[in-house]
Amino acid sequence: MKKSVKHTISILTASDFPYHGAAESFVRQLSLGLHHNKAKIHIYRYWGNLYSQENDTAIKVYNYLFHRKPSGNGILKVADVISKIFYIPFFLYRISQRRKSHILIIYGLDYAFFLGPLLVLSKLFNISCFRIITDYRVAEYTPNDWTKKIKLFLTYKQHEILDRYFNGILVLSNQLKKMLIENHVGDNKILLIPHFIDMDTQRSWSRNKSPYRIGYCGNMESKNGIKYLIDAFSIIQKEYFSAELFLIGKVDAELKKKIRLLQHSNIHQLGLLSIKDVENELSQCSVLVNPRSKSKWADAGFPTKIGEYFSTQIPVVSTKVGDLPKYMSDKKELLFAEPNNSKSLADSIKFIFDNPFMAAIIGINGYEWANSNLEYRSNAQKFLNFIYFNVE
Repeated sequence: MKKSVKHTISILTASDFPYHGAAESFVRQLSLGLHHNKAKIHIYRYWGNLYSQENDTAIKVYNYLFHRKPSGNGILKVADVISKIFYIPFFLYRISQRRKSHILIIYGLDYAFFLGPLLVLSKLFNISCFRIITDYRVAEYTPNDWTKKIKLFLTYKQHEILDRYFNGILVLSNQLKKMLIENHVGDNKILLIPHFIDMDTQRSWSRNKSPYRIGYCGNMESKNGIKYLIDAFSIIQKEYFSAELFLIGKVDAELKKKIRLLQHSNIHQLGLLSIKDVENELSQCSVLVNPRSKSKWADAGFPTKIGEYFSTQIPVVSTKVGDLPKYMSDKKELLFAEPNNSKSLADSIKFIFDNPFMAAIIGINGYEWANSNLEYRSNAQKFLNFIYFNVE
């Protein structure tokens, strides 16, 4: 470790804070873990307070520039981007001189037009810049959507040209680490940590739960494989008539239509819930499912829901994507299913139903693995050591 002195650490995040979705959860657990390890943390929300969530943590939270993300026509959005670029030196002065912070962690901002000037100017303010990459951006636009094409191009240029100039980069997967090495980022500047999960929400699995209740929590979109889970449930219901599927999270219009056409009274759409309500709903399930589809995006990240599922000690079924097969074994820490395969997903869920004793053991094994590898306080200490080692 180059320096043992404690620093004030600023985190500039594209997500809101502290609550809403997976991005907010990641930053919340990371910052709380750093705070637990005696680091002084300040959060700066690049887009402002998007969801008006109350901050009930011990972390100080500020907005980067504006209180709200602009809506409406493109002119306002362009003006917002330009103003945020011009504000960079004032922001760096604000954190380094007024708040005595000389370490900046950047999360969720991938565009070269912003990070390029920030990296250059940070040298003038003696600020060490670190970056967190949790997934890989893929092309998701219509042929005429030129703005997203430009953003994607600038993201790729960020990886190809600028990432090597950060003091250090935290990634969640081997694929992201490989990408950085191919773009000439030094191995000593890369830290791989799968996730930061609060394992204190543990709830023991018991036979008193609904024996055929399937749970899913997360965004319900095609890349998360939700359509395969619904099709798997249709297969399961032919054998287990009392089986129920509980879906927690934002539901898109296409999925709502699919469920309506199926006319399944045993599929329950609960929508977005509070953290406490999510825990209560998941704790009543007999199996929790991560049906993520196979893709470059899926292989680049570590699903937040996997860690949160493990914290409940309820057995987990997951498709075989990303680094999961490198870390875990089938029918030991979880049950694997083939991605994009409804029958394989259904067979794995039915195995849990048919083998309750073994399912209980799998649930405990999953919890123990996550507690050793994903626990947010111990992983935050690893990240803190990495930061101090790479501070200029």
